[in-house]
Amino acid sequence: MRQVLIILSLCALLSGCDRISKLFAEEPTRDDQARALIERGHNAVEAENFEVAVQLFEQAAGLTLSNPEPQLALGALHARMGNDGQAILALKRAAELLPGDPEVRSLLADIYLRQGNSEAAIDHLRKAAEASEGTPDGALMRKLAMALLRIGEVDEAEAIVERVDSASPGDPETLALFAEILIAKGDEERAVRLLDVAVAGNSDSARVRTVRAKYFYSRGKVEAALREFELAARAEPDNVAVATGRARALATARRFEEATKVMEEVVASRPTDMNALAALAEINLMAGDGLAAQRVAEQVIARQPLNGRALYVRARAIEDQSSEDPVRAINAYRQVLDAEASQVEALSRLWRLHAKIGEKANAMSTLEHLLLLGEASAEEEVELAALYAETGISVTRGLKLIGAALVREPGNPRYLGIKRGLEAKARERPSRGGGGGGTGIQVIRGGR
Repeated sequence: MRQVLIILSLCALLSGCDRISKLFAEEPTRDDQARALIERGHNAVEAENFEVAVQLFEQAAGLTLSNPEPQLALGALHARMGNDGQAILALKRAAELLPGDPEVRSLLADIYLRQGNSEAAIDHLRKAAEASEGTPDGALMRKLAMALLRIGEVDEAEAIVERVDSASPGDPETLALFAEILIAKGDEERAVRLLDVAVAGNSDSARVRTVRAKYFYSRGKVEAALREFELAARAEPDNVAVATGRARALATARRFEEATKVMEEVVASRPTDMNALAALAEINLMAGDGLAAQRVAEQVIARQPLNGRALYVRARAIEDQSSEDPVRAINAYRQVLDAEASQVEALSRLWRLHAKIGEKANAMSTLEHLLLLGEASAEEEVELAALYAETGISVTRGLKLIGAALVREPGNPRYLGIKRGLEAKARERPSRGGGGGGTGIQVIRGGR
């Protein structure tokens, strides 16, 4: 009897242990909980419940510190929402956990490019290319070339694009980028031919259409630019860059109500996108409402102190409000360049202000930066040549610039006068830098 009781007791004990072990087996681990939260977060993103998704990804990140997935998801979502600072923080944490992952580096580069910080973008893109197995992705290398083009590294950008094209000949997006490089080098004829080929290869590419639109816009062909932007918008209705370009072209055509409506719709659909809000501020400025423009720009700057577009709008508003105090406007434009060293519009306004108060050296260095970027207009090339004629600096370059101007407008009295001035300086100081070559183009920074 006693043996029977012992056997029954052991059976009860073993049965209880089995139930307890099943209970523990069914208890989800922290990793399981994190995976469930990540999945719920992705579902919330699909439903466009972004704030809920952020909370779910943050909870997941807190549960699994060694898993990069929630940080990567969080960074990508913050970037989509326009929260650049939080996006960078999350993606840097992901990069620490995935040091050799090109996707994380590429996402970081996208944010820095959007902010105008091309140098930081280039650093991450180079690391992404190094981390790629085999030949780096063509889209990644195009992005690197685009960033290099922004800081005036035209030759390296061209070399990269040529390699991408040789690996995948005739890709329309590669041809469009090659056309941008040719425009920066002054070879517009070849650039236009390439853009025509790119359109023939993919007439629905928003990227190709946008490059064509920007080219037409920069040459004052606003209606042609609008046609291209509208085609790009059909291809990618949610593309903020396309909507912004189209709104800017509409405003240039003095169709202010349409321009404002385009940007207000974008802002309404992406209320946390500070770049869209900065573009709305710019449209307000173009429409002549400087106070509204500055008010909207200040909203952006409060969230993103280094948003180059918002800083530029504020600087323009300050310039318009303080025409008798150009130094105040100069300081505002320097803040723009602190955030985005190669912002063409700021450089173009800044050299004029320097010239207005007699700061010839600063005016020249600012114009030289525009020239280096391939963004100096025909008028600006002439003004730079005129400053070289006055100062005797970089006479050889000045003669080249004014020679190109005279090809466009033979016999122009002002151009001929500048040429005579440069030739006189060359005779006075023949040994200056190999015929007045100067010390080379200087890149202006915000803190000059």
